[in-house]
Amino acid sequence: MNKNTCVLLGFALAACATTPPESAPLGKHTQGYTPLSRAFETTEGYLEINAKTATFSRREGTMNLAYANVQVPPAAADASWFKLEPVYFYKVTNATAYFNANKGGNGMGQQPTEWLAIARTPDDGLSLCLGHGPFTLDPKRPNLNACGVYLKDTGYPSNSDKSLYQ
Repeated sequence: MNKNTCVLLGFALAACATTPPESAPLGKHTQGYTPLSRAFETTEGYLEINAKTATFSRREGTMNLAYANVQVPPAAADASWFKLEPVYFYKVTNATAYFNANKGGNGMGQQPTEWLAIARTPDDGLSLCLGHGPFTLDPKRPNLNACGVYLKDTGYPSNSDKSLYQ
């Protein structure tokens, strides 16, 4: 399948792109992030993330991630959480197990988080949405579990404040 075919298929791109571009905000090294948005502060907590895993301090276990695709402006700009940056989608490969480990928890929702949509913020933080169903940020589709902003923890890992969220 060539790149043009993948673009035409829209959001069913998991089989087309398995390696994130170098511009992707997540790399092989784990980075810590502090939640800026109140919703993520109280429900998800401190975030440790790399291209393969995401761990929230207020949740049990770890989300296993696999790069799926990238959505670039103007399509991504329609979503208020993602202004003009490309948005990178990561599939949660253990969505059901992660959901079952956290079911009934504060803010967990009724559906497993099946993907993360991530973009860089101007201050090197992350805009992050957790969703289910098709990879889309269309506000007319009710598939977003939660969205928020995280600030990069420049002291990570030795000088982080992640203990505040445990």
